[in-house]
Amino acid sequence: MNLSIILVFVLSLLFVTGSQSLTPRQIIPSPFTVEKVGKNKLAATVKWDGVDNNDTQILYASLLCDPIQAIDVDNAFQNPVFSGRKVTFDLTVYISSVAVTCRCDMDTNPNLDPDERWTLNFGFETP
Repeated sequence: MNLSIILVFVLSLLFVTGSQSLTPRQIIPSPFTVEKVGKNKLAATVKWDGVDNNDTQILYASLLCDPIQAIDVDNAFQNPVFSGRKVTFDLTVYISSVAVTCRCDMDTNPNLDPDERWTLNFGFETP
C-alpha cells in the first residue's frame, strides 16, 4: 500500500509540470550607414531595435575595421543606452580608394560573450 502511494506520488511529479513562458530578450540590428562628415572623416551609424529590453539598459558596442593602415576608429568602444536605438562611430581615413571591412559587436553584458552578442559585418570603399 505504501509503495503504491509513493509510486503514484513520484509519477504525478513526472507528468505534472508547471511551465513559465519566457520571452527571449533580443537585439535586432538594422542596416548601417556610412556618411562623409568632413575631410578624411566618416561616421558609421549602426541602428537596432529589440524585444523585451529595458529602455534604460546600457549596451556595450565595439567597432573594429581592417585594414588598420587605411582607416582608424576614433571611438571604438561605446556604451549607448538601448532607447537611443543607434550608435555612431567616428572614422578617420588615411588611404583613399581602399576596400574596408568592419565588424560591430553589440551586447548587453560588458564581457561581449560570443553566445549572447550579435555581430554585424559590413564593408565599404574609402572615399
